[in-house]
Amino acid sequence: MQAAWNHRGQQNLGLAACMLPALRKIYGRDSLALNEAVQRTLKPFNTQPYMSGPLIGALVKVEELGEAGGFTPERIDRFRMSMMTGFAALGDAFFWNALLPAASIVSMFWAVKLNLLGLFIFLIVYNAVHLALRLRGFAEGYRRGLGVVAWVNNWRLPVLAMRLRLVSAGALGVLAVWILNYGLGANWSRMEFWGAGLVAGPGIWLAARLMRRNWPVESLIYSLLAAVVVWTHLV
Repeated sequence: MQAAWNHRGQQNLGLAACMLPALRKIYGRDSLALNEAVQRTLKPFNTQPYMSGPLIGALVKVEELGEAGGFTPERIDRFRMSMMTGFAALGDAFFWNALLPAASIVSMFWAVKLNLLGLFIFLIVYNAVHLALRLRGFAEGYRRGLGVVAWVNNWRLPVLAMRLRLVSAGALGVLAVWILNYGLGANWSRMEFWGAGLVAGPGIWLAARLMRRNWPVESLIYSLLAAVVVWTHLV
């Protein structure tokens, strides 16, 4: 999908390469119909690459159904465009903005003590999720056709993204305390360590609630800075 990315058609060459084996099987020796189908895939196309599995599976299905199944070339074009933009928004929010930071933070816990193992943990966690969705998504896209949209919606990716971001924020705070205590040798007492953890938990919850009420992130950062200054000077 990404290997032949270009400014004119973006991912169109990648989509054509993915679709071509199926189109050859669908249209066989009908060179005119095959050429028209390939030309459709060469129109400008761009989506989140990890969401391409269900999209390509569904496109193969509607090409297979063809006009006899109610899918004219114009309807196939409209379907591709709507799927492309919708899946791009879902995929960017989940994979780039939620899963990638979460997998990075998880790997950091291992990297603090076991160094290079953290890298392999990251590759396993991150790739397992997106490869599973791409492979299963292609099969479901081909099986369901237009119904793949409902199948993707059932995953509730926006909700999962929000939860992952909140978990990542909390995990990052825990990681910072862990590095201070074990990695940098802060030598906190057991009571100080658990006290910081107990304060951090409600603080993360409060920050999440305030963000949902559209509080500016800058105000939360300055509040956290003020709390740290008070903690370091008074405690």
